[in-house]
Amino acid sequence: MMLLLIIIVLSMLSTLLVIITYIFERKMKKLMLRLNVLQKNIDLLKLVYIKSKEAMSKPSKIRKRYIVFAILSSSDFNIDKTTIEKSIRLYWEKFFGRISLVKADPQLIYFDPSIKRGVLRVAHIYKDEALAVLGIIKKINNYNCLLIPLKTTGTLKKARKIMYSLRKDLQK
Repeated sequence: MMLLLIIIVLSMLSTLLVIITYIFERKMKKLMLRLNVLQKNIDLLKLVYIKSKEAMSKPSKIRKRYIVFAILSSSDFNIDKTTIEKSIRLYWEKFFGRISLVKADPQLIYFDPSIKRGVLRVAHIYKDEALAVLGIIKKINNYNCLLIPLKTTGTLKKARKIMYSLRKDLQK
C-alpha cells in the first residue's frame, strides 16, 4: 500500500515537472523572440547612428534662394529697404521663432522704390517659410500693404532680370 502511494506521488510529481517544464519552455521561447526583436532594433539603431555620424561629418552646403516680390498698397507711401527688412524679420520671428529666423537669415538684397519690387534672399530650406511670411505681412509702418511673391530663383542676376522683365509685362 505504501509502495502504491509512493508511485502515485512520484507520478504526480513527474506530471507536475512536465507541466512546469512546458510552461518554462513557452516563456523561454517568448523571451528569445523578444531578444531577437531587440537585437534587430539595436542593429537598426547602430546603422542609423553610423549614417547620422557620416552625415554630420559631411555637412551639406546651404544654398540660397532669391524671391522676387512686389508691394501693393492703396496709398502711395515712401518705404525704404531697411523698414521692409525689419518688418519681414519681425513677422518671421513672431510666427516661426528666433531660431528659424537665424537659420534662414532672410535679407532684403535689392529693393527698387520706384516700382515697389524687391529681392529677398533666404536659405533654400526655408523658402516655403519665407513665402508664408511674405503672405502674412499686411502692414508696414502703419500703412496697409501686401507683399506678393512673384518668382523664386537660385541666382541674384536672374532675380533682378525677372524683377525688371515683369515690370515691362505689367505696363503693357
